[in-house]
Amino acid sequence: MAICTVLGCQQLRRYYTPWQLWWRVVALLLLFDPLALLSESFWLSVLAVATLIFWYQYFPLNHWYDRLFCKKCPKSVRLCIALLHLQLGILLVFTPVQLWFFEGISPVAFFANMLIVPLYSFVLVPTILFSLVSDNLLASWTLADWIAQFSLWLITPLSENWLPLSQARQLGVASFSLLGLAGIYGWLWQKSRGYWLISGMLFGLVNRGSVIVDLGRKQPIAEWLHFDVGQGLAMALVYQASGQKRAVFYDTGASWSARSVAEQEILPYLRREGIEIEAIFVSHDDNDHAGGVSALLKAYPQARLILSGRNRYADRVAEPCLAGKKWHFGAMSIQAVYPEHLAVRATNRDSCVLKVEIGQHRLVFTGDSEIAQERHYAAQIGKVDFLQIGHHGSRTSTSQTLLAHLQPQYSLISAGRWNPWHHPHPSVTARLQAHSIQVFNTAQHGMIRVYFFPTRYQIETTRHIYHPWYSAYLGEARKNHSHFAHNRLE
Repeated sequence: MAICTVLGCQQLRRYYTPWQLWWRVVALLLLFDPLALLSESFWLSVLAVATLIFWYQYFPLNHWYDRLFCKKCPKSVRLCIALLHLQLGILLVFTPVQLWFFEGISPVAFFANMLIVPLYSFVLVPTILFSLVSDNLLASWTLADWIAQFSLWLITPLSENWLPLSQARQLGVASFSLLGLAGIYGWLWQKSRGYWLISGMLFGLVNRGSVIVDLGRKQPIAEWLHFDVGQGLAMALVYQASGQKRAVFYDTGASWSARSVAEQEILPYLRREGIEIEAIFVSHDDNDHAGGVSALLKAYPQARLILSGRNRYADRVAEPCLAGKKWHFGAMSIQAVYPEHLAVRATNRDSCVLKVEIGQHRLVFTGDSEIAQERHYAAQIGKVDFLQIGHHGSRTSTSQTLLAHLQPQYSLISAGRWNPWHHPHPSVTARLQAHSIQVFNTAQHGMIRVYFFPTRYQIETTRHIYHPWYSAYLGEARKNHSHFAHNRLE
């Protein structure tokens, strides 16, 4: 569509600037396919073209020839300079976009692009267009496929050098890219000393400002993360030790034949936030709770593993989760209240039940513990602030006995949208309402974060009343959020 638009404008003898052509093409693409707005491929493509237009507008190639005294250089040298100029623009201008979508960098990306961009631009794309126009004349589509496969074989060895970055490091890389652009712009256009001074000051302010904002923000003593993993459970208690964020996990979500939810959702989050895993508690061995254990242990082999059964994960010897055992992580104290004996393979009734104390705040994690087990340990716990609802809100858990003894103010449910078991069960919801317990459900609210401060806490959810309008038509009722928009609890 872009090629047809440009050729059509030339045929009609209409002149447009590159930016005018760009937004006209984008408008046409969205006119024919409005849902392209939801595609990462669309944004990567249009932003890549936008960055190149920006680069060639403010960093024109002719100026490089002038500054490098290469106007009369051989064509081969000029071609090399042009190629380096293009790749440098992609590297510097596109870096913020790359960080936004992929949250990392590759130190060999520059060299990979030096190989692949000319191959695609001058060989693969023309071959594809020829094949489409000629209806696969001369088996050109097979040739295009072979070129694509060859390119993948060429750069596969380089793909192992990917570096996921935390948000702080992403900001640093983006700042250095902007500094590089400012430096090249000043050199190219021979700016005065004032330009260099202002550029240096702005760079310093951006980096110092991020540090000041981070230091000025009152840090919680711990965070409770309730991941949105569909019909499963994955939670983490995050604290700081020696300047490093650390997490204690309680369950890890499900896994499938190809991947696990830990690889798709949890690990990217931990890398982005710069969090190390200190320990992993597994309530029991069902897949929707323990499916991601092996993936997390592979990424963080130093993590402690605590189980209520004798099952093995990643060939690791685990610590037992037995009633009475205690653990301390930062300002958090964790005590197991159930079970009393290890199972060969832990099922719902063998769930590792934990009581967590963070300052004056108390939480209880029940896994998939059932009503018979709740009656055994409910009286030992006492009043709490937060309760993780057992078994995703199934009627086999969250008994009247448990709620009467614990009297929680807030309850959190991990359930999948449109799950076939219709969790949470209406009887559980009715009991929670009867006890005036406020409910948060990942199926409606998305990921849930609770920040704990010495004398207060604050709850945040990913989805809320200002969430996009279409969410109401995708299984999320707005009425579930209206009470929460004005209740960022403190």
